[in-house]
Amino acid sequence: MIRALTVFALCENVHLTKDVGMIPYILQKDFDYDCTIASYSNGDYPSLETDVKGLKHTLFAKKTNNPTIDSLLFICSNFRKYDLLQAYHLTRGSVLILSVFKLLKKLDKKGITYLKLDAGEELKDFKYQGITGRIFRFLISKIDIISTETKELYETLNANNILQKKVNYIPNGFYPKSEAIRYEEKQNIILTVGRIGTQQKASEILLKAFSFFYQYNKDWILEFVGPIEDHFKETIETFYREHPDLVNQVKFHGNISNKVLLKNKYDAAKLFVLTSRWESFGLVLLEAMNSGCTIISTDLMSAKDVTDNGLYGEKFKIDDYQALSEILLRKANDEEYLRNNTLAIQEYAKKKFYWPDIVKQINDLIESELSRN
Repeated sequence: MIRALTVFALCENVHLTKDVGMIPYILQKDFDYDCTIASYSNGDYPSLETDVKGLKHTLFAKKTNNPTIDSLLFICSNFRKYDLLQAYHLTRGSVLILSVFKLLKKLDKKGITYLKLDAGEELKDFKYQGITGRIFRFLISKIDIISTETKELYETLNANNILQKKVNYIPNGFYPKSEAIRYEEKQNIILTVGRIGTQQKASEILLKAFSFFYQYNKDWILEFVGPIEDHFKETIETFYREHPDLVNQVKFHGNISNKVLLKNKYDAAKLFVLTSRWESFGLVLLEAMNSGCTIISTDLMSAKDVTDNGLYGEKFKIDDYQALSEILLRKANDEEYLRNNTLAIQEYAKKKFYWPDIVKQINDLIESELSRN
């Protein structure tokens, strides 16, 4: 049995719990690992009792209030308990804790290190600079497994040898599978899910696009799901004042933590829109695909993958609300496409983005590393 540890104290966002937990959860459930997540105590983690129930969660103290140092202190005290250490993001902190773990395991036995990049466009321009860059490059070269989530970044990193280390393509996924959603079960709903009103999510772009779209499609509703930024509430009030005819057509549901209720929202929608200015992957896209939503997204690397380069959806330039409104019009008025795509995108999602199949690839990489010893 492989004893695995995932450290995500370096990920300041507590909302990462479900996503970070899925890989160790399935390694434990399907591949006989003994997995633990280690983090700060940043609040409640409800997904540990729902989505990844049975996964161990170890808390460590903010002794220095520096995530890297506190993670290192934890690893130095506990490295003998684990055979595999996983960390996220190409940062000095993540690379350092993986390197220290690998060094310490030489005192004990072989330890496997895995860095999941969870990266976006910015990594295409990554460069090593100065003596610290050379040290960083050396430490990266000693990491056993590195993976990225999108095909474009995978190809760019390897073709240009940006990290000077082989990078594997391991996408994100969804879990569990659901019964196929039929087109007849859906309504004329455009859905978006995320932190509403943040600079990243660009929620105002969707509002502008829908106000134009609605002039020609009066029987459609736009629904926002997710916590609403305080400053954006004024934007909503202004929007309703300027468009009183849309008060009942644009709905803000706030955060929906109940996964059944959230799944119902996806199931009911025909179109799912992501207006983000940047994303590492955009896991909501996979949840929408699993419910048969046609995807409309900004031109993100992950959008290319989940739409199979436009076969199962469409992309538009960041901040271009006019282009988005035109796509909404075109898709909403093509009922034959929407009907066919409802089942087609679900089948594509199950074939390419199902977590147990993806985690099997990770297990194969880990076993390959173990066989070299």
